Amino acid sequence: EEGFDITFLTYGTKSDLDYSKLLDKIDVIPIKHFLKKKKIGFFKTLLFPLFHYNLFKNTKLIKTNQMYGGWITWILKILFRKKLVIRCGYELYKNTVHEYKNLTSYRTSYLRLVFIYLVELISYKIANHIIISNKAEKNFIIKHFKINPKKITVIPNIIDVDIFRPLNIKKKRNSVLYIGRLNEYKNLYNLIEAFTYLKDFTLDIIGKGESEKELKEKVKDLNLKSRVKFLGIIPNFKLPEIINQHEMFVLVSNMEGNPKVLLEAMSCGVACIGSDIPGINQIINHKRNGYLCGLDSKSISKAIKFVRENDEFMKSIGKNARDDIIKHNTLSKILGQEINIYKTILKKNK
Repeated sequence: EEGFDITFLTYGTKSDLDYSKLLDKIDVIPIKHFLKKKKIGFFKTLLFPLFHYNLFKNTKLIKTNQMYGGWITWILKILFRKKLVIRCGYELYKNTVHEYKNLTSYRTSYLRLVFIYLVELISYKIANHIIISNKAEKNFIIKHFKINPKKITVIPNIIDVDIFRPLNIKKKRNSVLYIGRLNEYKNLYNLIEAFTYLKDFTLDIIGKGESEKELKEKVKDLNLKSRVKFLGIIPNFKLPEIINQHEMFVLVSNMEGNPKVLLEAMSCGVACIGSDIPGINQIINHKRNGYLCGLDSKSISKAIKFVRENDEFMKSIGKNARDDIIKHNTLSKILGQEINIYKTILKKNK
């Protein structure tokens, strides 16, 4: 509708070509199919555009949605002068530094840390524009990579508000829901421990991850098996109904970017409780569209109690959350912002 011809460049196999039949007027280029390889390394992907330039000769602008693997755009930008937009749902180097310094169950290597820094440094420097999902990570990029602030735009994640919406479903009393990976980032040990102070409350945990075994052992040790349930992985299309069955959604991570699962829960009009950290406190306005708490188990339990003991407050923050998502996170809102960036870049140096 805006006059753009679109091609998807994927790291998939021949099966990705099936999507071109479903996506009207969008071509698909699966790299593994063209290279006839199941596994492809850094240099093969980096040089792919050099040996298959005919696939890109009419391309004016490239957008990559991930940093890891995004190096495939370097040749197209540097040698063939294509315009480049980088979008990051989260800042990969920032997360990797956190892994390196803080995590015990999974610790990245120093070599990987340096590699990711160099990938991001090159990508940020050569990009025409950078889209990041929150202000804290924009500031991180400016500070650590010396990027001009005018080159970076903050655009949050898109939420389908027609799918993730309030449903007329009876909620389970005193019910709390968590959705996400089961790892150290998510502060789930303290979340589970909080339920030792919440005698009449239940917690449903959706997701998988490297900490699952230890978390289940903790639940057993704390005698919480009757009230804390692990539901595994649930298909995305079933999540709106499950979210609506709960009175509260909680995300008390140590670190976040622009957590889509929190935005989806807010879009459902459920009362949301989050840790007071960058990435979450830029979404939750304390006591207006959600409730912020500390990272320790007592602070989490107090927050859950406070929200549940105030029915009108619980309904109010849920309604305000839904209104905010409609205002800031719809497809039409965010697509309009991105298209304006593309048009501005393409107009330059014509």
